[in-house]
Amino acid sequence: MKGIKKLYSILTFLPLVVSIFACPILPQKIPAHYNLAGEVDRWGSRLEILIIPILTMVLGWIFRRWIVSAVKKQPENSERALYIGGISMLFVFNGLFFVMLYTSFAVVEYLANPENSIIQIINILVGIMLIPLGNIMPKVKRNGVFGVRTKWSMANDTCWNLSQRFGGMSFVITGVLIIVGSLMMENPAYQSIFMVVMILLDAVFCIVYSYQTYQKYGKN
Repeated sequence: MKGIKKLYSILTFLPLVVSIFACPILPQKIPAHYNLAGEVDRWGSRLEILIIPILTMVLGWIFRRWIVSAVKKQPENSERALYIGGISMLFVFNGLFFVMLYTSFAVVEYLANPENSIIQIINILVGIMLIPLGNIMPKVKRNGVFGVRTKWSMANDTCWNLSQRFGGMSFVITGVLIIVGSLMMENPAYQSIFMVVMILLDAVFCIVYSYQTYQKYGKN
């Protein structure tokens, strides 16, 4: 657990530390926002490079102090699984920060190549995040903060375990499909729509499966 907690802390504070050193040498104006065509539609102060690091630090603190503390009385493997889930979340924000840092230093005004698209990178990072979340989901004991949590899956341990097993498999498949779809589609707008649709379908499938499981195992 010490190594996992150390990695969690590193990912929580790394963007802030890097941005503090990078900010003084960044251009005065940096690309602050890209539209769906990959073009800069707003320029901002170099201080805006601090936004994502501060957000990352706040989210990391909230996750560690609130969500993880909520399951301290459960077996250690549940706490470990939640830390891995937090690391997956922080990985996305770290990746987004370093992409923004690169475009700021390079003063990239147009991301012409699909493989360099900010939106595509974000979608791929989200897909990558879902894979470890799916792998740890079946290992988490029944709790009120993480997993496929419906009134049906919370009915008993059998409903919970089966719902998490299905949800974990569904998360991994969804993550892989999002990555593949993002790599194959050239239009960033289609990539984002595809990602949202896949996540919504994943949620629907998990809810329906938890209900079906409850109908079979939850009434006894």
